[in-house]
Amino acid sequence: MNLTKHCTRAWVAILSALMLAFVGLTVPGHAHAQSLGEQVRITTSDDLEGHSILINDDSTAFRTRLFGIDSGEIRLSYCVEPYVEIFLDGQSTFESWDKFPGNNNFKHDKATREKINWIVANSYPTVDTATLAAAIGVSPSALSVRSAIAQTQAAIWTLAEPHFKYGGFYRPADQGGRPNLPTAEEYAAERALYDYLLGPANEGRPESTNHSVKVTFDTTAATVNKERGVVGPYTVVSNTDAFTISSENAHFVTEQGEAIDAATLKNGSTFYLKITEKKGNVKVRATAHADSINGAIIVTHKGGKHGQTVIVTHSKKISDSADMTAEWEGIDGTLKTVANGGDARLPHTGGEIIDKVKYNGLFIGREYTVKGWLMERGENGEAIETGIKSEVKFTPESSDGTVDVKFTVPEGYEGKTLVVFEEAYNAEGELVAEHKDINDKSQTVTISRNIFGSAEGNAGLIIGAVVLGGAVLVGAGLAAQQAQAAPLKAEFTAPAVEASPAAVTPAPAATKGVAKEPAQVMPPTQAAQLANTGVGSVALALLIAVIAVVIGGLLVARGRRS
Repeated sequence: MNLTKHCTRAWVAILSALMLAFVGLTVPGHAHAQSLGEQVRITTSDDLEGHSILINDDSTAFRTRLFGIDSGEIRLSYCVEPYVEIFLDGQSTFESWDKFPGNNNFKHDKATREKINWIVANSYPTVDTATLAAAIGVSPSALSVRSAIAQTQAAIWTLAEPHFKYGGFYRPADQGGRPNLPTAEEYAAERALYDYLLGPANEGRPESTNHSVKVTFDTTAATVNKERGVVGPYTVVSNTDAFTISSENAHFVTEQGEAIDAATLKNGSTFYLKITEKKGNVKVRATAHADSINGAIIVTHKGGKHGQTVIVTHSKKISDSADMTAEWEGIDGTLKTVANGGDARLPHTGGEIIDKVKYNGLFIGREYTVKGWLMERGENGEAIETGIKSEVKFTPESSDGTVDVKFTVPEGYEGKTLVVFEEAYNAEGELVAEHKDINDKSQTVTISRNIFGSAEGNAGLIIGAVVLGGAVLVGAGLAAQQAQAAPLKAEFTAPAVEASPAAVTPAPAATKGVAKEPAQVMPPTQAAQLANTGVGSVALALLIAVIAVVIGGLLVARGRRS
């Protein structure tokens, strides 16, 4: 095998020095953000060696390998110039693509640079071999790390060097005792990854040598919308789309108050924050992530001569954070209420109280709960619990409106003065408004007294009145009957009257068998006395009876109304 003194030979000449100077790739250093122009050190290791490959249809073989880039942490890179020696002990610096010192396709063709950059971002070691094997349709055993390194390096050289031609894996004539040679399965798949990396999937990747990342919030247009209960808009401004937004107490919403997932926010996305009814604030942090100098090249120099240029396969993640605080004043929500029309009364048996609650300043579209209870106003104006409670949930369609809360008052509160108290809570259980005034007439309902006493007493009084009336009626009837049946006894002496001849009327002839008594005429004064002997008493009795019955009827009606 012919080992040329290019990208594949330098490590042989100075192997002893490298073994002393090598920094293990599995041991992380103290990472720090890189910047273009920063000096780094190129390292190597046998663990990063790939299979040897054939080039240009002859027996010339190139060894392939990954080189380490030590800049506080170890990252890996591929060669860009197959025929240029690498200076492991020279001066090496991060550079952008326009600083490329070579003279091949990478220097002259933008599409070539972008296709090589796509390869280092989509092949090993950025992507593991199992994922690559699935992508190219081979078994994992057909794509070892050595096979992946060899085919990836061959694809990069094919793009970069006009005269480079990949001839597959090297096949020595004498394979006996040689370690790390490809297996038969690897030989069979020696072009699968190579063809994939140069195929239609490779659409190129622009230069991504960002060595800084910035993210901020644009808050210039933010205002508080008290009707919707939101504050915003806020806009995320960053030089990368890779960032996260987090908060311990913020709720991200649209302008209409609908919840949104902060994970969906991108660079330039606008969002609002949900606010509470009370004065408050929320803190939000945006953290942007980016690859520092991903795809950047490492240029090496020694003695005024440029050495092999390598391109970084992947890079350290860097980030930047921005914090913002949204603040708002409370909405000062209020409740004004009227119970049963204001300063109302209920019968002593109780009834229903309808408390019409007028709210002001609540958020549209949010659920609230009004909780109310009845307090008894004591003799000294103190508020005494009754245990009578009610509540209702509602969702305002406007910031101002009304809602009815109904209470049922049982018997047992006659003569009491009851006053309605209310509190309004949001969906989180926070008190947002209240109305509690034991002396508020509009919230006062008086329970009437029972002026006739208990129901049992009323019944006794009614029965007594009816009995009394009945007794009077019976007595009056008896008195009238006796007045009609008793004989009239008139004791008087008629004055003598002299008969005048002209006045004497001859007596009629006597009727046979009938004895006749002489007719008697009662004096007018005696008749008048007879008319007052019983009839007036009967009328008086009847009047008393009617009055008694009327009183009884009123008592019955009163009892029914009560």
